[in-house]
Amino acid sequence: MHNAIISVRQAAEWGMGSIQKVYSRLNVPLPYDPELRGLRISNMFRLINYRVRTVGISQVRTTFSGDMDISTTSD
Repeated sequence: MHNAIISVRQAAEWGMGSIQKVYSRLNVPLPYDPELRGLRISNMFRLINYRVRTVGISQVRTTFSGDMDISTTSD
């Protein structure tokens, strides 16, 4: 159980770093306005999901590929 928790934590940390490394402009602080902030966060997730789908590299998929069956096709 301890190793599974470590794997989840590491995958989350790697995923968070990948957004900042690829899209360095996102290091600018988020606006205070809740609607605009929500829109920007939503767009960040769309960008990173698009990148994962087009490049095909995902730290979460790589970390857990032996532990679970991850389907890459849409049902």
